[in-house]
Amino acid sequence: MELKDVLEINSDRYCNTLPCGYFVSLADGTIIDCNDIFLSIVGYEPFDLIKKRKFQELLTMGGKIYYETHYSPLLKISGVAKEINFELLKKDGHKVSVLINSVSSKDNNSNHTLYYTAVFEIRQRKQFEKELILEKQKAIDLLLELGNSYTALNEQAELISIQNKQLGKLNQTKDKFFGIVMHDLKSPLNSMKTFSDFIQKNATKISKEELIKITEELQVSLDSTIAMADNLLTWAQVQMQEYTTQPTHVSVEKMMATILNVYEPIAHKKNITVTVSIEPSACFYADSDQIAFVIRNLINNAIKFTPSGGAIKIKATSLSSELIEISVADNGTGIPPDFRQSTFSLGAIKSKRGTEGEKGTGLGLPLIQEFLNLNKGVLEFGNGKEKGAEFKIILKRALLN
Repeated sequence: MELKDVLEINSDRYCNTLPCGYFVSLADGTIIDCNDIFLSIVGYEPFDLIKKRKFQELLTMGGKIYYETHYSPLLKISGVAKEINFELLKKDGHKVSVLINSVSSKDNNSNHTLYYTAVFEIRQRKQFEKELILEKQKAIDLLLELGNSYTALNEQAELISIQNKQLGKLNQTKDKFFGIVMHDLKSPLNSMKTFSDFIQKNATKISKEELIKITEELQVSLDSTIAMADNLLTWAQVQMQEYTTQPTHVSVEKMMATILNVYEPIAHKKNITVTVSIEPSACFYADSDQIAFVIRNLINNAIKFTPSGGAIKIKATSLSSELIEISVADNGTGIPPDFRQSTFSLGAIKSKRGTEGEKGTGLGLPLIQEFLNLNKGVLEFGNGKEKGAEFKIILKRALLN
């Protein structure tokens, strides 16, 4: 059978029963038969297409290249081409994406090779793939959101746990604070009231010597109460975060001179010798008022726990080009074995009387730690070389203006 006879084969397009596009072509691509679905896909009438056009003529430029380099050689070698994606040019010029499966077979009568091709329009498939990708991305986003929510919940749970612990400490601190106010502050006030009442009732009967002694005791009690009230108010302000740190360049020599004007007379009354050794260039960079509070409390404690006839040594030296050390050492009662870093928290306060029965709130050490933390300073303590106690504060060094 000649090729012209093959082209005249009338199959009555039995393939119209297939659920997809279908066409038969010769080895050179000439379409010799197709079904109605294929005609609807490409937009041609049978007389415009069958025996008049080759399959590759319906392809885009890229499709034509792929046809020649891959599709046609594949069919000739293996006789099968599966899941090939092409873009067809419809009669009106629009493009349509299709997926084709082709097999080749020799016609028994004509001995010519024929290609049988099924065509699936994949517009809906591509839309489905896009929707599938979109849904997949939504699922990934949802998983990430859930993961973030889980992390946030864990962080919130940890924060609540920390806040609960802090609240417990604050409650403990509050109880201690009010205990100090109710007992340690109320007691000296009552004592002063007793002194005042006694003087008022016995003013004409008291000798000058007795009056001087009573007023001296009253003055000591008053000074102690004022210092206690000052510490309480300072501590309350720190806890309410009303303190802000304003670091400046501060001369240790000038600051110490001001502080010792107040505390040397107190030490002298207790027959305590105070020696001072300060490098002229000693200068630190921190909040002046807060560090002055720290030094005042350290000197006050040294006087409190040093017996009559004792000695206190105050030094300020440069440790390096960046650090400076200020130390207060005494030869008093020293640091007891149970004295630990926890002593610097209000909840652990156990105020001890001095060598002559001096009372305190125990607020000094917690405030020292608070102020050094604010100024990025360090506190070191231990028993001194000559018994007693030695406290050192280390601060950022600054240069004198």
